Amino acid sequence: MNGNTGHSLAKRLLISTLSGLGLILAAQAELPTPVKLDITGKYLLLPVRCPGKDIKANVVRVEIDGVVAYQFGVFLAPTAETVDAWGCLDISEYAGRKAVISMASGPAENFQAASAMITCSDTIKSTVPIYAEKGRPQFHFSQRVGWNNDPNGMVYSDGLYHLSWQCNPMIAAFANMFWGHAVSRDLVHWEEMPLILRTMGKGKGGKVSPDTHPAMVMGQAFSGGAAVDRNNTLGKQTGNTKTLILCVTDTGGGLGGDKGKVGEALAYSTDNGKTYKLLRDYNPIISHEGRDPKLFWHEPSKCWCVVVYNGGHSAPPPVGWIGKMEFYSSKDLKTWTKESETDEIFHECPEFVELPVDGNQKNKKWLLFDATPKYQIGSFDGKLFKPDYTGTRQCIGGEVKAAQCFSDAPDGRAIAMLWARTAQKDKHTPFNQGFTLPLELTLETATDGVRCYANPVPELKALRGNEILSVKQKKVAEGESGLQFNTPAELAEIDMTLDYSSGKKPASIEIILADMKFTYDLATKELAGPRGKLTSYDKEDGKLDLHLFVDRPTVEVFAEHGAVYMLSNRANHGAPLDQLKLRITGGDATIESLKAYQLKSIWPKR
Repeated sequence: MNGNTGHSLAKRLLISTLSGLGLILAAQAELPTPVKLDITGKYLLLPVRCPGKDIKANVVRVEIDGVVAYQFGVFLAPTAETVDAWGCLDISEYAGRKAVISMASGPAENFQAASAMITCSDTIKSTVPIYAEKGRPQFHFSQRVGWNNDPNGMVYSDGLYHLSWQCNPMIAAFANMFWGHAVSRDLVHWEEMPLILRTMGKGKGGKVSPDTHPAMVMGQAFSGGAAVDRNNTLGKQTGNTKTLILCVTDTGGGLGGDKGKVGEALAYSTDNGKTYKLLRDYNPIISHEGRDPKLFWHEPSKCWCVVVYNGGHSAPPPVGWIGKMEFYSSKDLKTWTKESETDEIFHECPEFVELPVDGNQKNKKWLLFDATPKYQIGSFDGKLFKPDYTGTRQCIGGEVKAAQCFSDAPDGRAIAMLWARTAQKDKHTPFNQGFTLPLELTLETATDGVRCYANPVPELKALRGNEILSVKQKKVAEGESGLQFNTPAELAEIDMTLDYSSGKKPASIEIILADMKFTYDLATKELAGPRGKLTSYDKEDGKLDLHLFVDRPTVEVFAEHGAVYMLSNRANHGAPLDQLKLRITGGDATIESLKAYQLKSIWPKR
C-alpha cells in the first residue's frame, strides 16, 4: 500500500490481521531451525521482498538472553535474486550478546531459505546509497530504512526535540507499527536513534509474557503523544532528569474482546527519551474503538488530560472513517475519567494546544486539529472544549496528514510536523514517505475572526547557501515572465512579495517551477495546487506574500503570511530548477522583493 490511498482502512485491517498474525504462535508440524547469531555489529539485517499476491508473511521472533526483544511480520526473500530491500533493526544495545532468531508463524520454507542471509553488520545493506536516493528529501528529516506515516511522541526536553513516528523497519510499506525516534537541537539537523516502541508483545493466553521486552506493546503501536512529567506525578523521576510520559494506541491492548477494541496505553522514560517502559499495571487507561491519544497537562485544573479520537462510522473517500474527539482527565496518570466529547465530526489523530491570539499572552485560545487536518478554535476548562463556531476550518493542505506539535516546546511555541505523503517510485529505495518542515503555528485575527496560521520555523534560515536570485521593485506586466536563477538549484528557498495595490489588480497570479504550478486567485483568495485548494482569510493589504521550499520530492508553499500552507509532490524527483516563472492574468503587479537561495542538505557527505 502506498501513502496516498486507503490509509484509514489499512489501519483497521492491520488491527485485525497483522496484529492477529502476532498471535498465531500456534504449534506447526515442524518449525525450521532458529538462527543463532553473535551480535558483532550495530544492525540486524533481514532479506525482504515487496508484498505480492502469492507472497505470504512470516512472523519472526528475536530473543536475546531469554527475552523476546523483537517480534514482527516480514515478507522474507528466499534468494539473493528476490531481495528488494533489507529490513533493519538497531541492536547496538545488545552488543556482545547472542541473538536467537526464530519463526513464530508463516511458511517454514520461506524462513528456512532466508535464514542463511540474516546477518549482523555495522552498515546497512542497500542497493541504492542511503541519503543519496533520487527521491530522498535533502533538508527534511526521513528515516534511513522502512516506511513512516504519522509523527508521534513529539516532545521537547532538556535541550532536545524528540520526534517519533509510526514506522515499519522491515520494508517500505505500511505494516509493523513500531515507533521510530530521532532527536534534534535546532529543528534542522536530526540524529536517528533506536526504536522506542516495539510490536507484538502479546503471548499465549492474551497476556504479555514476563520475558517480553518492556517497550513492546501487545499488538501494534499506533499513534499517540508525549509530554514532560514536570511535577513527577508518576513518581518515576530519578535525579534531576524529568520523566517523559507517552500515551500510545496499543491495538492488542483493549478490554472486552470486542472486534476493533484497542487500548490507550502509557509508557515512561527516565533517561530523557532514550528508552521507554510500558506502565503495564495500569494499561489500558482507555479501552474503545478509537485511537491516537494526545496527552497534556492542564495547569488551571492541575490535571492530566487526554484528547483521543473515537471511531464512529465510515465516510466517503478519502477520509474513510469519522467519529468524535473525546476528553479524559486524571490526577495521577493511572485512573482516568471521561469528561466530554465534541459535537463536531472529526477524523483521527487529534492535536490540541493552547496559543495566544495575536501574540497576546492574556488572550489565549485552544486549537483542536484532526488528521485531515481540519481545526476548530475555542475554550477548554480541563473537561469540556467549547468551539467558538460551528463547522471546521483548514489552513494546511496538499499531500499531508496528522499534524502533531512538540509538547513543552520553549517559549510556549507550537511547532508542528506532519506526515508528508511522498511515495517512492523505485521498490529498491530503502525508505518510503517523509515529513514536512517544522511549522510554527500561531493564532491571528483574520477577516472573519481568529484563524490558525502556519509558517516555516526561523531556524530553517541556517540551511541557506548561495543567493541565486534577488529582485526589487520590478514591474511585471500581464502574461508570463521568466526570472532566471544565477545557477541551477536542486534545493531552493524562494521568498517574495508581489504588490498589486497601484495599477490594475490581477485576476490571478501563477507561480511555475518546472512541472509544478500554483495559482492564487485574487478574487476568491484561493491557493490552488496539484491536489486541491485552500482559501486565505488574511486581511487585504494589496500584496501577495509567497514563501516556497523546493526539495527533491516536494514543493511547499506558504501564502499570505502563512494563512495557507500546501505541500505537493514533484513528478520529477530532484530535477534542478533554473528559473521561476510568473504568469499574471487580468492585470499587473510589482515584485516588491524576491530572494532565492540554494539550500544545503542536512545529510552527511558520503
